[in-house]
Amino acid sequence: MQINKMKKEITMLITYNFVGLINTAIDFCLFFILTKWFYIHITISQIFSYSVGMINSYFMNRKLTFKSNKTINIVEFISFLSINVISLTISTLVLNTMVTVTDSLLFSKISATFFAMAINYLGQRFITFRKRGSSYE
Repeated sequence: MQINKMKKEITMLITYNFVGLINTAIDFCLFFILTKWFYIHITISQIFSYSVGMINSYFMNRKLTFKSNKTINIVEFISFLSINVISLTISTLVLNTMVTVTDSLLFSKISATFFAMAINYLGQRFITFRKRGSSYE
């Protein structure tokens, strides 16, 4: 029984990371297009690109990673959004701090992304999409 629980958790983490790669690609592409081609400030670019990746993340993780079969409800979406607002706030602070310290936009964006990924996985896994009453909770 414990091995099945571990397999499910590993599968969920792998799927989450795959979806995360897609979301990160969306985020990075939009961020660098906005900052390098359109010269939009990094904070505004971060908020916009993160938000587009977040919307994609909600739908992909809901179905693929956490296998939520229930209809979309406002409580679930508010939970998802709240965790992402926290993640976005922290990642934006990390991004702006790292740019100031390192003067490397790429390194700063990567650092901010790692913080966002950790916060999001834990929050979505254990709060938004947790399986209530499940044997592998």
